[in-house]
Amino acid sequence: LGNEELTTKWKQDINLISLDIQARRDLFVSTMAKYLPNQVPFAIGGESKTIFMRIGLSSAQNVYLRETFGLYNWAHHFNIMTVDADRMEYVCKCISDAVLSCPDS
Repeated sequence: LGNEELTTKWKQDINLISLDIQARRDLFVSTMAKYLPNQVPFAIGGESKTIFMRIGLSSAQNVYLRETFGLYNWAHHFNIMTVDADRMEYVCKCISDAVLSCPDS
C-alpha cells in the first residue's frame, strides 16, 4: 500500500472489524454465562482475537441444535461473525438448551 490515504483507511477498517469481533466474542461469553454459569468451556476464549469461538459441543448436542433449531455446524467451533448481536441471545439460548438436554453426551 503505497498510498498513505488508502493505508490509513485500511488500518481504520481493520481496527473497526477487530472491535466488532471482540464485542461479539464478549457478548457470546457473557450471554452463555447467563444461561450456563458453571460451564467452563463458555467462559474461556473470550480474550482471543480470532473470529472462531471454541465451544466443544458433543455430537449429540450438535445434532440436537440442528434438528431442534436448524443451527448447523456448531460441534467444536463457530465463526463469531456469523451471529449478529441481535441474534446472540437466541443462539446462546439454543446452545444452552442443547447442553442441558444432552448432558451425558
